[in-house]
Amino acid sequence: PEPVNALLAAYYVPEQLTHEIRQRIDAWLRSYLVRIRAEKVAPQQRRAAMHAVNPKFVLRNYLAQLAIDDAHAGDYAKVNELLDVLRTPYAEAAGKDELARKRPDWARHRAGCSMLSCSS
Repeated sequence: PEPVNALLAAYYVPEQLTHEIRQRIDAWLRSYLVRIRAEKVAPQQRRAAMHAVNPKFVLRNYLAQLAIDDAHAGDYAKVNELLDVLRTPYAEAAGKDELARKRPDWARHRAGCSMLSCSS
């Protein structure tokens, strides 16, 4: 598939990407492919270098809000789970991939899960 099509899953509302934006993404990806071919670095080495500087786990608003909701009810399991993975955000954590995913659609308009005010 074209590079831009593989990237669309990273966007929350890919159908909102204009033709111009898709073309710019595609051009950037193609230039990146040219660069990595020229550098001749093994894919495993490139992947390790990227993983060393890009955390797998980041505290997302919806995850924090779910943990807060449970904590208010006296259940701190989600708080502890988040603390565990966030202590080593660059490391793999078996069975925790759901904590690395983008915000689910159900959280898009839920208070505390998508956008926060200045006072939040």
